[in-house]
Amino acid sequence: MTVAKISPRQKMINMMYLILTAMLALNVSAEILKAFFLMETSMDKTGVNIDKKNDEILVAFDKHLQTQPEITRPFYVKAKEAERLSNEFIQHVENLKNILITETGGREESKTGDKTELVGRENIEIHAGILINQKKGKELLEKINTTRIKMLELLPEEDRNKVLSDLEAHDYETQSWESFHFEHSPLAAVIAMMSKIQNDCKNTTYDVLKLLYGHVGSDLLPIDKVEAAIVPQSSYLMAGDQFKADIFLTAFSTRQTHEIYIDGQKVGEENGKFSYQIPSSGPGTHTVKGEIWVRESDSLRKYPFETSYNVFNGGASISADNTKILYKGIDNPLTITVPGVAPSNVRAEITAGNLIRVADGKYNARLNLTGKIKVRVSIRDDYGNWKSMGEEEFLVRNAPQPKITFGTLDGSKPYSKSALLAQNMVVAGTGGIYIKGMQYKVKSFKMIIVHPRTGMQPAITVNGQTTTTQVKNALAQMPPGSIVIFDDVKVENYSEPISGLTLITNR
Repeated sequence: MTVAKISPRQKMINMMYLILTAMLALNVSAEILKAFFLMETSMDKTGVNIDKKNDEILVAFDKHLQTQPEITRPFYVKAKEAERLSNEFIQHVENLKNILITETGGREESKTGDKTELVGRENIEIHAGILINQKKGKELLEKINTTRIKMLELLPEEDRNKVLSDLEAHDYETQSWESFHFEHSPLAAVIAMMSKIQNDCKNTTYDVLKLLYGHVGSDLLPIDKVEAAIVPQSSYLMAGDQFKADIFLTAFSTRQTHEIYIDGQKVGEENGKFSYQIPSSGPGTHTVKGEIWVRESDSLRKYPFETSYNVFNGGASISADNTKILYKGIDNPLTITVPGVAPSNVRAEITAGNLIRVADGKYNARLNLTGKIKVRVSIRDDYGNWKSMGEEEFLVRNAPQPKITFGTLDGSKPYSKSALLAQNMVVAGTGGIYIKGMQYKVKSFKMIIVHPRTGMQPAITVNGQTTTTQVKNALAQMPPGSIVIFDDVKVENYSEPISGLTLITNR
């Protein structure tokens, strides 16, 4: 059989056609690839937050093991096994991600040390060969289901149905699981998907650890540190005045019962706080000390406190309505008085920032730096001369960064479309930290939706915190598997825009 000769021109045309066809097949928009990178980095941040929650439970286990070893040890052993299974699975996925990234050229060079986009982010061939042809995807599916089953087996049978785990993988009716998720998908999407799988494991680990801990202790306190505090309304008194102070356990849940003892005598408390007052004695420095007793399961912990106050025969009273810590960028309420002197004859100054008088004896300190500052008070005598009446030193810290949520949704797991549509506003919270007078409120935000096929949609800008009809319509029309990103969130009483809240919808 004779094969017809092809002219050089026709060969060139055929070659160009093949190249064009290949380019069309591989033409994934830069916006979609960028969205997958944003999803990957958001997953990394979410994973860090989940790790912190898991570490808190394990630390609580360690403390219970010291005070109640017989009750705690059986559940502690299972908690450590859950931690081992989780670490093993996450490392397995991380190793697989590193293989795919290395085989496709690694990541782009970073000038700042931050994670950068993948060199081969649009590649769809190399990882398919590894995950499909070399069966690494099938191996991952088996690892997912085996890890989930082993973790659930650590729980008592009655607790297992309380874990709603996303760490699950099954073949579809007409397509294998690994083909559906990894074949014909760009590398950027595959790496983001694997980061999600790692977070699914961390979330499952948290649910298992929390249920195990429930058998040895009460609910975890949502704080990092517990300590006693006594906050006097004034540290300087005139002879004959009363010393007044609030004694309470800082950052403490009101569900936890505790007892307050001062100089060995038990005193009453209400809503976790006791308002203490005694008549002041003679001039000089006086000390008040005691303990707060906290009962945790079968153990008892004692937190000591101590403060001092000065009694003198005249002078300024300077006190913060919160504590002796002020915060940068917000209004810090202060009470400044001089007994026996009319407020119109009292002058208060601050060594940094602005001190604004809002009422007789009431001021707001607004500070623009951190460190130590002083509030100085002087009075005007009958001759118009100003006389210093004392000063008070305060520590200034940065205000805590607002925690952004979409209603009640914090991005810790995938959500249904109906769950997103049920939310009506973007909320800025203080992350569980209570500071009197501090209120965060969203002034504006941008919402970006990334469709799984058509990619990033135009950003919707909203003034205020309440969702608009345009936002609701965009959420209602998005297909399953979409990504919802809240970016450039601007908050009252916080100077920097906040970004990074990403919500993933169920497929």
